[in-house]
Amino acid sequence: VDKQTGSMVIRSVPVGDGTFHPAVGWLEVEKGYFSDTFLLWADYEVFRLPAFMQMCIDLFCYGLELGIPLRVGLGVGDAHMDKKNNIYLGPALIDAAEAENSQRWLGISCGTSFNQIPFTGPFDPRLMLAYRKQQKPETNYKLPGLVLDWPRRWRETRNTDVTATLNAMNIEPSSEDIYICANEFVDFSLKSHDWFLKGMKMKI
Repeated sequence: VDKQTGSMVIRSVPVGDGTFHPAVGWLEVEKGYFSDTFLLWADYEVFRLPAFMQMCIDLFCYGLELGIPLRVGLGVGDAHMDKKNNIYLGPALIDAAEAENSQRWLGISCGTSFNQIPFTGPFDPRLMLAYRKQQKPETNYKLPGLVLDWPRRWRETRNTDVTATLNAMNIEPSSEDIYICANEFVDFSLKSHDWFLKGMKMKI
């Protein structure tokens, strides 16, 4: 986590008309943790959002390499994050927590706050996919179907088979469906690689 708390960001970002423009900036990420939960947050800005999402993907992949199963929910909007006094409040935090709890896999899902203007995009199609199979059927909270494409990053930066990594972590019979769902998404990600360049359309 400490490796990801601040970095210079130089990347291309979508601007809403199908094109990408270069953006340069400094991404500063704050962190906190309690019990079995990590909190990561940054000030919202449309050009910083892809860099923050990329950081979340990298952290998720590092977790898998360490054998740490992570289930991540992303929220956006108002929040009061008082690290000094360990006080964390606000609808964005609640949304992230509900999104995290509504998943039955290892992965990263956006919460319903991403359906609210002005947070509805544009999103970087290299980072996100439309996907819903991770939704727990018994929960009232309905995920919007936007997930981060962490398997793409794994393919681009690692030579190891992520399916083998997931299967090695699958040692509890009661959690087997979580790993099955994660492996299904790995296959979906591979089939959808560069979908935006192939004339494909993603439907939620």
